[in-house]
Amino acid sequence: MLTPDQATAVAEYLVANTPGASGELEHSHISAWQMSCEALEALGYATETARGALLRPTPALPAVLPKWDDAACVVLSVAAQTGGSRLRHPRS
Repeated sequence: MLTPDQATAVAEYLVANTPGASGELEHSHISAWQMSCEALEALGYATETARGALLRPTPALPAVLPKWDDAACVVLSVAAQTGGSRLRHPRS
């Protein structure tokens, strides 16, 4: 399971890197953004909507936090979607 500090860091990263404005995140039916919205809900930072997620004014971490490997998959997916993570051939 994530620690509270890790959960906060993951949530802050996802909020900063998921498209949207004025506290509403848009997933645009793109997998990385959808996973981000779902993760933010699981972390107590948002409420899912049909088009994405609505950020909560006062986030509250749940009693049971998500598994670290699930959170890592979401963070890596968002990083790949935003161009923040790239794999390259060793000879490149």
